[in-house]
Amino acid sequence: MYADARIANSGKRLDWQSSSTWCTESGPATLPLDADVPGGATKVNVWMTTENAGKGLQHFICYPDYSTCFGAYEGLPWEYRYQADLTDVG
Repeated sequence: MYADARIANSGKRLDWQSSSTWCTESGPATLPLDADVPGGATKVNVWMTTENAGKGLQHFICYPDYSTCFGAYEGLPWEYRYQADLTDVG
């Protein structure tokens, strides 16, 4: 798993974390993110590995202000970065 905290409209990354992949178990993974700015992070991106490495990762975009996440999208993280930042502006 990978996660990063951002300021949505600017795309500024505040922090990121990653964890190891598990092959024989499932469960929660804690990825503490530092968002030490007034108001905190307004967007969190989360990527998780899939069973098919050729498809890339599952990607979710979460907005803490609205308690809402969008996804899952499949692909590599950088494939969705530009698309997600345009969505934030619109």
